[in-house]
Amino acid sequence: MAFDCSKFYDYFYDNTPHYTQGFLKDRYPYDDAWFGKIKTEKWAAFGGTTKTRNRFHMAYPDTKGCWTSRDYNDPECAPCDPPTRSIGWGFSRNTFSQEWIRYQTNVMCFDQMSSQTEAWEQAAQVIKGLNDSTRAIWSDKLRSDSLLKNSRIYLAGSTRTEIDVVAGTFTADCTEINLGSEANVAKISSQLTIQYLQTYYEQLQSNGYFDSKYVPDGMFMVKTDPITVQQLTSGNPDLANQFRWTDFGPAGALSKYGVNRAIGNVAFEYDKYPMRFYPVGAGRLRRVFPFENTAATIGIKRRPSTLWQNAPIQYSPLWNPDAMVRYAPELEQINPKMPFVTRDLAGAWKFIGPDSLSFVALDPATGSECVIDNKAGNKGMFYADFVTASEMQYPDITLPILHLREPGCIVDLPRCSTTPAYSAQNTNSADPVCQE
Repeated sequence: MAFDCSKFYDYFYDNTPHYTQGFLKDRYPYDDAWFGKIKTEKWAAFGGTTKTRNRFHMAYPDTKGCWTSRDYNDPECAPCDPPTRSIGWGFSRNTFSQEWIRYQTNVMCFDQMSSQTEAWEQAAQVIKGLNDSTRAIWSDKLRSDSLLKNSRIYLAGSTRTEIDVVAGTFTADCTEINLGSEANVAKISSQLTIQYLQTYYEQLQSNGYFDSKYVPDGMFMVKTDPITVQQLTSGNPDLANQFRWTDFGPAGALSKYGVNRAIGNVAFEYDKYPMRFYPVGAGRLRRVFPFENTAATIGIKRRPSTLWQNAPIQYSPLWNPDAMVRYAPELEQINPKMPFVTRDLAGAWKFIGPDSLSFVALDPATGSECVIDNKAGNKGMFYADFVTASEMQYPDITLPILHLREPGCIVDLPRCSTTPAYSAQNTNSADPVCQE
């Protein structure tokens, strides 16, 4: 039997599958467009969880009509009692409360992890991912509060419709907006335009956008996504030359204010993941989110959502940094004889379990809590508490705008010449063995 040199057996064994050393990290960008950009103050301990603030209002003086001539020789004149008009003042009252939520991981077992390949690297990526998640959680909370805590919603369109925010405006666990009727949904009839924003120029000036000053050349800030900004600025041939794009670079004159682009007296700050919605009937808009979670080879993973990318309605507020304040609660010791742990309430992740005989964890399958037996001290999990209060102090210097949107209008650009026919190519790169 002839020997086949392509077949042999080396009598070594192999473990499969083969894993390449190291692993690929998660590259998806996290959301921090609002995180760190809202004024933050402390909520003192022992002061309750709900507060009420009065806002002072001065009436505008009644200036209509003629003034009375001053003539002390007139027998009807009262020399010490001129005609009098009254002017008053008032207060509006706003109540705001602390809100909280807790996030936690599944329970992890040290005995199992200590036998896993690259456990150190895996744990480091988990911790980094949790810290990045804190930024995303806070950013979305502040973005949502800028709408949910506001007093009015503006519908982009020629009708310039405004909807008052009432008790039933936000439903379905704050994922739906009830605009009251399908007719109101239809009044969201335009994408965001400079002309629409400019119609509110005098209103914002009169409401004190520039802190009691009239600033005719002042710039208003709109927080929206880069595609909308491009369509409004460099993508608009009528307006594209009004600004030098170098003004917005790292060393630009406007970059220090968070401004990424501007047109006229409207400046733009990028929001990577703005709130987007779909009409779902009965005058309601349902929110969709930029990522969805799906099964991975082990566990779950996120993937970008085409629902969000193609959503027809977006929230892009004309914003003022003075409009809303976020409060961070303080925890203080009550008594030296009662040494409670003054834990972090700003989303810092804490690992619990190894120092406890048992601890409570959330069962992700049922949503119920379960007690974990931890006598061996070999189980633990991460958790983080988020507690805040958002006070909308000056809603009248913001425009919470809902507008139409699309990724881009595609227009075919065909070839102007005849498309050539295909012909076979010769890609053989070898010389012949013998010359004929």
